[in-house]
Amino acid sequence: MDTSTFIIAAFIGGALAGAFLGLFPLILGWMFDYKKMGLIGFGTCIACGLILGFLLAGPVSLGFTVYIAKQIKGERKSKVESYDF
Repeated sequence: MDTSTFIIAAFIGGALAGAFLGLFPLILGWMFDYKKMGLIGFGTCIACGLILGFLLAGPVSLGFTVYIAKQIKGERKSKVESYDF
């Protein structure tokens, strides 16, 4: 295998790894109406996957997923606090 084939395979593998990991924030954002943040996370994970594969796309995916989850939790908490008993 020559060098150019290896580089192309590494880019394709990195993009697939980033796309797989980017599905977590994408699906979470889509389910709870944070579509824009989910799409940004998905695209960022693909770009990070192209750069360093799982090593960079994994933490980025985790960061976006945690951010969206905290936004959902804060939104639900504020709804409960605003309810009068």
